Amino acid sequence: MVFSVVKKFFSVLVALITLVCSGSAMPERRTDPVFTGTFLQPWLGAYWSDEEWKNEIAEMKRDGIEYLIIQNVADKTQKKVGGEWTVYYDGEIDGLSDAQKEPDVVKAALDACKGSGIKVMIGLAVFGDFWYQGAFTKQYDECCHISAELAKDIYKRYGEEYKDTLFGFYFTPEFSNIVWDSASALLLSKGLNVILDEMSASCGDLPLAMSPYVTNYLTLGKVDMIAFWSKIFSYSRFRDGDIIAPQDAVGAKFTKTSELERNWKMFRTLVDNSEAKLKLWANCESFSIARAKTIISGIAEPDATENKVSVPAEMDRFALQLDVASRYCDNIITFSYNHYLSENQVAPQFVEAYRTYIKNGYVPETNAPSDPSDFKKAQTEGGISLTWNEAKDDVGIAYYRITKNGKFLSRIECIYNDTELSFVDESGKLSDEYVITACDTSGNLSAPVTAK
Repeated sequence: MVFSVVKKFFSVLVALITLVCSGSAMPERRTDPVFTGTFLQPWLGAYWSDEEWKNEIAEMKRDGIEYLIIQNVADKTQKKVGGEWTVYYDGEIDGLSDAQKEPDVVKAALDACKGSGIKVMIGLAVFGDFWYQGAFTKQYDECCHISAELAKDIYKRYGEEYKDTLFGFYFTPEFSNIVWDSASALLLSKGLNVILDEMSASCGDLPLAMSPYVTNYLTLGKVDMIAFWSKIFSYSRFRDGDIIAPQDAVGAKFTKTSELERNWKMFRTLVDNSEAKLKLWANCESFSIARAKTIISGIAEPDATENKVSVPAEMDRFALQLDVASRYCDNIITFSYNHYLSENQVAPQFVEAYRTYIKNGYVPETNAPSDPSDFKKAQTEGGISLTWNEAKDDVGIAYYRITKNGKFLSRIECIYNDTELSFVDESGKLSDEYVITACDTSGNLSAPVTAK
């Protein structure tokens, strides 16, 4: 058995090194560059009313969504803030008897999607310390055993009643090639196998999906990255129909767009060389994360960002992600339509940019927005007050970018309706030069305007 696993590891490793390190032209598309599935975090959906669920499902159907993935239904906080479980499921699971109970998102999602044609995948358990501990502590083992019990119990309760809606389960911890994950590949697979074995025994033929990612930070380089993923695929007892849906990690800034093809080529090779008949889906990130400046920015973590809150991605960048993924993957999902594109959560221009992209034949619109007119500065008790008129655009404005004396000052996000078109520079002087530019939801920029 051990020899067989080691032999499989080296065969996959050789295949990966040969293909990933070789040059080749971009392949033809395997699927259309659109997403058909979305992740929903439980804290949002658990508190929707029946009417809110109805509206959300209608929006999802309108935009071609076929799969809804609940991120998780059990979440343990980091030990430094208590290490307590919160559960979004009304079942009785060993290890969760003392958990804080929240509304049941499992039943809510299954009820809302039943008859709609949208299939539901239920995310299992995750713990906050995973991002720092990986599989090196008992918490990971605990998490995997609880996940196995959740899958077993949810299938027993709802597998028959919702057989046309319950599509599978989602393994929430996110494997990556960071140093401590790379060192614990065997332990990571061991825990994953607990869930896979339980599902084989008690969950019919429902698949398990997982969404790992490739990172450029806190790693030992390309060769170690390839070796790590070879181990995970060799040691994990994946079954026919299981889904590998890697995050492209562009929105989180762990991966650059220039590295997407290399990464997708690697995962395609892993899936094609797996003993099980796996499906390769892409999880294209439809957001731009906010990152503050720290002493390790750009070294052990991604660079700081100009946006101070996480925002929907501009369509030009997202279109590139979709295009590359469509050439290697069998299907595309996103994190997250519900959080970053749904008209029920953000201003409508963000999803309209996606709809326009589809209407244009998978090409973002390229018309620049009008200039933000009447840009003025004035001295106030709080500093320099800046005001301007709304820029006009075919689809809509994503944000306004302001510079001061040639250096970045601030971004005014238009995530929600009725954005306030003003900004106060508390350290400013009337002699300072302020310039504003509007960016639309497709990534087009207006001409710069200087404050008067």
